[in-house]
Parts: sequence; structure tokens; C-alpha cells
Amino acid sequence: LPFEDSSKTLIDKPSRPHKPSRPQLLPKKIVSNKVLVGVGTLLLVAVLFFVLKSFVDKNDDVPKVVETTKTDGDAFKTAQKMGTLTAYKHYIQAFPSGQYTTIANDSVQQLSLRLSNLLNDADIFIDTNDYEMARNYLKKAALISPNDTAVEKRLIILKDK
Repeated sequence: LPFEDSSKTLIDKPSRPHKPSRPQLLPKKIVSNKVLVGVGTLLLVAVLFFVLKSFVDKNDDVPKVVETTKTDGDAFKTAQKMGTLTAYKHYIQAFPSGQYTTIANDSVQQLSLRLSNLLNDADIFIDTNDYEMARNYLKKAALISPNDTAVEKRLIILKDK
């Protein structure tokens, strides 16, 4: 065919608009799931951190006799003012052979017995469904031994009642 267009060959194909290639992205669902898992993990770690920190810090709520006083007599007076098991125990630890160690040991024994009696009485009131009386006994026990886990466990039981 003499009049054929010589610019066209059999290999040429009709031209189509060319789409620029995009980098392959993960589907949105997979990306958002990964983001959610990451954020969830961070939140869980943060919550665990604060829960564990508050648990550890509970034992530091009561000022240590050693840190607040310099002499045996001042330490014992501080323990007496606080009037808690923890305060007397801190005094005994700081001054194991101190002038008032015998009195502090007696106070620890008396307060421990009193705490035990209050907890037993609270248990009786819990068993008889007298929750208000149980709360009153547990409040008294908490004054003797602040942040005591035995007291806190019982208060948790009473929380919903």
C-alpha cells in the first residue's frame, strides 16, 4: 500500500493517558488497626505505671521518724503524736537501742492487738450484714494503721454494700 502512513508501525499501540505510579500504601484499615494497637499499648503502660506508682507510694505517705527528727527523744515524741503502728516501727528501726525503744515496742504490741480486734469485729459485722458498724470499726483500724492492706481489702468489700 503506497499511501500508508510510515510513522505508524504495527508495534505502536494507541496512546492512553499514563497514570503516574503511586507508592503502595497499606489499606487504611490495617494502618488504623496498627495505630490503635500502639495507642492502646501506650495507654496500658501509662495506667500500669500510675497504678504501680501509687501502690508503692502508699507506704511513703507516713513521714519517717528518722527523716523528721535528729534525736531519740524527738523521734519518740513524733511517733507518739502520730500514734500509728508505722510511726512506732520507724522509731524502733531508727533507734533500735534508743531510750524509748521498750515503750515503743509495748506500743506496737498494744496497737497490733487493738488493730486485730477491730478487724475481727469488723468481720463479724460484715458477716451479719451490719455494714455501717463494720465501716466504723474499719475507720478506727485505719487510724491505727494507715494504708494497711487488711483494712483496705475490707473497705473494698464494703464499697458496693
